Amino acid sequence: MNRPQPRSASAFALAAALALAPAMAQEEHGVSFTLLVQAPPGDLVLNTPLLNAVLGEPDLHTALKQAFGDHYENIRSCDANLPAPHAPGTFQLQVGMLLHAKSPFVDEHRAKATDVVVAHLRSRLESMLVAEPRERLQARRTELLDRLVALQGEVATIVDGNATLRNQLATRQDTERTLGEQMIAARIELATTESTLLRLQAMHKEQTAKRDVGREKLQAINNELNPGRSRATELHNRLADLVRGREDQPPSKEAAALQADIAELANTVQVLDARRDETNEQLNDAGRILAVLLEKLPAQTIELQRAEARIQALEKELRTALSATDPTTTRQSLAAGEAKLERLTIDLAVVKTLLTECEGQLARIQPLQCRLLRARG
Repeated sequence: MNRPQPRSASAFALAAALALAPAMAQEEHGVSFTLLVQAPPGDLVLNTPLLNAVLGEPDLHTALKQAFGDHYENIRSCDANLPAPHAPGTFQLQVGMLLHAKSPFVDEHRAKATDVVVAHLRSRLESMLVAEPRERLQARRTELLDRLVALQGEVATIVDGNATLRNQLATRQDTERTLGEQMIAARIELATTESTLLRLQAMHKEQTAKRDVGREKLQAINNELNPGRSRATELHNRLADLVRGREDQPPSKEAAALQADIAELANTVQVLDARRDETNEQLNDAGRILAVLLEKLPAQTIELQRAEARIQALEKELRTALSATDPTTTRQSLAAGEAKLERLTIDLAVVKTLLTECEGQLARIQPLQCRLLRARG
């Protein structure tokens, strides 16, 4: 069985020399410093992992390369910590780094390297603790202002809409009340006109009946009066024949009887004449009343038609006015508007509170303050 031959000591030495050759061509130089940072209060709090991540960014390597040129190789290691507590917003950073360079570092090089690292830390911390929070808050403020304007517009629209709905309800109530009052007045006028017309018609009927009765009565009186007058004339003629030529002699029994009949007949005729005159007066009164009624009845009939037409017009106007708006739907819309207005008012108050808080946070953002307390190699 063949065993591997052991390597010679010179081979191991050569390998070790080759492995250490790059390391021997570079030198490690330590840079450490203490930095006091004053930052505005915010959501981001400095911590060791964050600082180490910032120190490990490629931008720092690029900045060191630009500062030292080919003399600088790379960052061997870096370490940052926060050893001592301070007031809120104040941080004490202790930074230690090992840099690879091709030649020794003098104090001037360490100071320059410290300035480069501090400048990088300042730039990145300014961005993370000041610039980025300010941009976020400004964007948030713009968003809240836009929301505030939108809410105010919605509130104004709802307020105007609710006012319009209230005006519609008020207008409907006013119209309904006004037309109702006019309707009552028109119905009273119609009832009065109907009553007056009925009374005039009743009077016309009554006076017509009186006139007809008077005419019949007058005809009956004339029928009785005319024969009586003829009889009286006849009796007067007979009496004249009896007493003709015997004026100086006492009247005979026949003449006396004729005189008695003539006197009785005269009384009857006188009574009939009085009755005829009374009947004629009654007929004249009835005629005058009928003449007045015949003038008033057409006018009153026209007034009745006008009153009926007025009621019909008011009823149509009332139906039109009431059908224009549905009070139930209007009240429901108004209630929904009031509820939405209440929600918008709450949202508006919340947005104003958030906007005040955002502006307060913006006002508290101050420029980052950095002070190099101690730097050493």
